[in-house]
Amino acid sequence: MELNKGLLSKEDGLVEDIRYYDLVKLSKSPTTGVKILTQLVSPLGYVHDLQLFDGSKENSNMVPMDIVLEKKKWLLLVLGSKQNMSNDDIDLLRQIQFEKIKNETNTCRGDDEKQCVIIWLPIVDKDHNNLIDESFLKSKNIEWYTLNKYISDQGSLKFLEEKWDYKGTSPNVVVMDVLTGKIENTDAFYAMRLWGLDTFPFDQHSLQIKRKQMSFLFNDFSFPSKHYLANWIQEEEYIILHGGKDENWAKEIEGKINFINENINVEHKIKHLNINQEKVEVSFEELFWRGVNCWSMKSNRVQNDSYDDMKKQLDRLCCLGEAKVGWFVLNKGQVTIVIGSQQTLEKMMEDIAIWKKNVKKNTFEVAFKEFHEKIFDNLHQDQGFGMENKRTTLGKDNSEDCCIIEYPTEEGKLRIKMDCPNCHQLIKKNISVTYMCQK
Repeated sequence: MELNKGLLSKEDGLVEDIRYYDLVKLSKSPTTGVKILTQLVSPLGYVHDLQLFDGSKENSNMVPMDIVLEKKKWLLLVLGSKQNMSNDDIDLLRQIQFEKIKNETNTCRGDDEKQCVIIWLPIVDKDHNNLIDESFLKSKNIEWYTLNKYISDQGSLKFLEEKWDYKGTSPNVVVMDVLTGKIENTDAFYAMRLWGLDTFPFDQHSLQIKRKQMSFLFNDFSFPSKHYLANWIQEEEYIILHGGKDENWAKEIEGKINFINENINVEHKIKHLNINQEKVEVSFEELFWRGVNCWSMKSNRVQNDSYDDMKKQLDRLCCLGEAKVGWFVLNKGQVTIVIGSQQTLEKMMEDIAIWKKNVKKNTFEVAFKEFHEKIFDNLHQDQGFGMENKRTTLGKDNSEDCCIIEYPTEEGKLRIKMDCPNCHQLIKKNISVTYMCQK
């Protein structure tokens, strides 16, 4: 009896290894998304056995997967079980669906077919009920599909864990090129949480463009010779640059950074640099603001009114540079994550017990930025909307404007419209090329 159990165990392990290596081999060669998904669920390659349930309709029949994927460019695969899919995860998927997929058309083919589709790959182990929960799909108000079979085979699960970064404790979204089967991104939720919808459809090309945009502080920066900041950037350390007109800010923020390092399990300790006091051949502060102003002018010499995260953060920095309070910039290597003020960081420290819970799941930069931006928006809503006689935005007293952004020349084409980086109100441009919010 024991011998038979041992033989069966070895046989199961052999089958698992075969399934795993078949998937690895298939993923490395040009193929279609349909073939890879079929192999994940149906090892014998019975594509017609794979049906998709349409979760957006009350009464819908199963649809063949190859029909759903016809004419599609991108496939967003949601990996995970119903149990580990949070309301926040569903909200992100709903935002992708309604703000992007629903409005995106396949213009390159000259038709109205949407380029992207969301498919949930339900994952369970052998101890769970293998019935598809149709009510769960329908209740989420998303145009998405799910397979009519769960992924429970150990070889397939091993492939998802090792090649598609599936952790099992929380869902992740894998971006696949439908025509080639190539995986463009194994964690679209990360990009979504960090940069919103700016990087949709979250493929490598879109991510590279965004990383280059968000490297605006150092793209044209000439580092002093052998400067340690250059090493921090190359090693992709967490870096906080700070400055401002408040003389006590440098000591305050150093204490706050040390507190973060001591209380949050960050892979590498946060480095910091006070641009006001950095002594180099040329004033570091002068070099810094020269680069900021250069990129600010470049970003505003456009004819459209798009206002992405790069422009928002850059305008915020320009505004803070004129304020009386301290400011900070959080970078990961060359990429700027978020820009904030003395007030917002103080609030972050007060509520550190809340947002540090998400560091392990979502990374430090995502947890920090998500909570910081909520604080920033709430702070300026409290000081603006519904409180007409109270305005203390970014430490300015009530007699001052909410935000002033100045450009040295009127060369080139500047944005006709600009939102205030503090309160999000439309602000006006005067003849001296000064954008001023007087909320």
